[in-house]
Amino acid sequence: MRVRILNEDGLARYQDFLIKLGQGVRSPAPLELLKSSKFCDDLPLEIDVASKFFAKRLEFGEYLSERLKPLGQDQLQEKAWAAVYDWLALFYFDQICPPDRDGKRNVGELPRYLISGQRERSDQDYYRHLVAEPYLIYRRHGNAARLLLHNPLNIRGDYVEQISGRQEWIRAKGVVEALTRLYYDEKLSAPKEGGQSKDRPGNLRRFTALLGQISMTYDLLPMSGKQICDLLPAEFNGWLGTRQ
Repeated sequence: MRVRILNEDGLARYQDFLIKLGQGVRSPAPLELLKSSKFCDDLPLEIDVASKFFAKRLEFGEYLSERLKPLGQDQLQEKAWAAVYDWLALFYFDQICPPDRDGKRNVGELPRYLISGQRERSDQDYYRHLVAEPYLIYRRHGNAARLLLHNPLNIRGDYVEQISGRQEWIRAKGVVEALTRLYYDEKLSAPKEGGQSKDRPGNLRRFTALLGQISMTYDLLPMSGKQICDLLPAEFNGWLGTRQ
């Protein structure tokens, strides 16, 4: 389907649908909005996306990065980009908010599906949106973000939640690389067991606590993942496969 921009009427209808879902109303996604000139405006160039299944957010981010590549960031205003992400959220709604066997959807917070509803959008709003976040992370970090984007489309996951609130962290390639070096099992193509445990030495929360200290002394943006890992204490050696 041709990607479009939800206009004010389209966004209002989409938001009304989300609010009703949150109130327990069981209703199919209003996909008819996606094609209608009454509810959408055209992009400055033609971009198509396919209705296909994505096993992980990494695959989703890679696909969107490829499809949206012709559309440079400077070709649309920020408000229009938000409405594009919301159009895509509606298009892939059954994956980012799948119904259970009874047809009920666990909606949660509206910003997961709707950026345009925010009066004042911040960078953090984009990193809560279930379409914008994997797209922006993959566009910046590529396959290095395989730990952050290992979940299904409807689940953000603890790893990305722990760092996306700090823009200097989520944008730093070295931080993303360090997380992957520490907590991603390359052989299993999955997170290492125990990385999110609160009791195990060198866990994720311990890493983010130390990262806050490191960032007070070092500029994280130019650092590599290895440089960041080299600053970590011995409790992280087991995660890196080195001796204590």
